[in-house]
Amino acid sequence: MATRKDTAGEREANPVYQFWHGHASALIAQARPGLDADLLAHVLLGSLHSDAVARLVRDGQAGRVQASMHTLAATLLGTGDPPRA
Repeated sequence: MATRKDTAGEREANPVYQFWHGHASALIAQARPGLDADLLAHVLLGSLHSDAVARLVRDGQAGRVQASMHTLAATLLGTGDPPRA
């Protein structure tokens, strides 16, 4: 029986996750070199793998999730006010 920790490890080993982690990490490092881009990329991607986010997407609120993730990324990167949805 896999635990949530085991499942997360499998997710991180997935080539798709590795691609998006590398991409997000590179963008963070480019925009804010002083931040721990590797860890922050895991935090951002991990936030998408929650039951609450999955429920919102299933309930037709993907736009809300997208807008909130955009706000989070814009705030993290200090790029100013995110666009309004």
